[in-house]
Amino acid sequence: MNTQATTKTAAVEFEDIQGIVRFGYKHHTEACFLLLHVKDVDAACTWLTQAPVTNAVTALPPPQTVLQVAFTSEGLHALGVSTDIIHGFSEEFVQGMSSDADRSRRLGDVGSSAPQHWQWGSSVNQTPHVLVALYAMPGQLAAWRQAIETQCASGFELMACLSVIDLHGLEPFGFADGISQPEIDWARQRPVRDQEQLAYSNLTCVGEFLLGYPNEYGLYTDRPLLDPARDSNGILPKAEDASDKVDLGRNGSYLVMRQLRQDVTGFWKFLDHKADGDPATRQRWAEAMVGRTLQGKPLVSMDSDKPGDIPATPDALNTFNYESDP
Repeated sequence: MNTQATTKTAAVEFEDIQGIVRFGYKHHTEACFLLLHVKDVDAACTWLTQAPVTNAVTALPPPQTVLQVAFTSEGLHALGVSTDIIHGFSEEFVQGMSSDADRSRRLGDVGSSAPQHWQWGSSVNQTPHVLVALYAMPGQLAAWRQAIETQCASGFELMACLSVIDLHGLEPFGFADGISQPEIDWARQRPVRDQEQLAYSNLTCVGEFLLGYPNEYGLYTDRPLLDPARDSNGILPKAEDASDKVDLGRNGSYLVMRQLRQDVTGFWKFLDHKADGDPATRQRWAEAMVGRTLQGKPLVSMDSDKPGDIPATPDALNTFNYESDP
């Protein structure tokens, strides 16, 4: 159930938000993702209370290393969180990505991509309880990973470590990456009400990304709202939309973690065949499929008389629309 937003606009609590939501850590070119399974609840909880999670207070100077933590619903159960609290989160989170055939169909997880073929995440034994995401500046990851794995060892079993490589600003198919990102209204100045927005804007309400804040419809999304008596240490904030409750979800977010196999060779071979081996045609068709040039320039124009002409402004790669398209 969604509840209507109030007129009160408290400041965003950056100290209680994980930094990746605000910063993205694009300058941290080394990273790995630890998939953990709880083996000792007490030891696991002890580490989690002391984990050096990087918050969203400041990005300057950027930290040399970053740690972020996420939980599956199975992980919350394994850590002893009450079932009624867990069921306060969204149904998609509670049930999981591979909970039924209909969800798999809607997500396109069929055929060779069906959950039974997944390396992890498709059954109780293969579903991680906790994800620990590690980011680091060049040369800093190896020692950082070893230190965190040592700290986690008494409470968790390491299921897998997913590593990454630095593609120097490109995605696997060779296109410029990280161009189009939403701008979150951290100052909470955008009106939060359900109305049509006809003018282009990249500014988005905080509640589209964080629990406990109103979204673009002026509503608060589902999350566990508790009786204050259950917060014996008094650490949870009051819910903005329910003053008699404390908000367990506030400042949290949902993270989708998927490991995909991309057929880069197949993509370019297909286009090369259709283009009869002509490199210019091959590239032009690839760019038409993506909607941007390899360098990231939009293919649409702000001026119908000058196709592809984009004004030389700092945010020119994102401020295009369909006004010149009849």
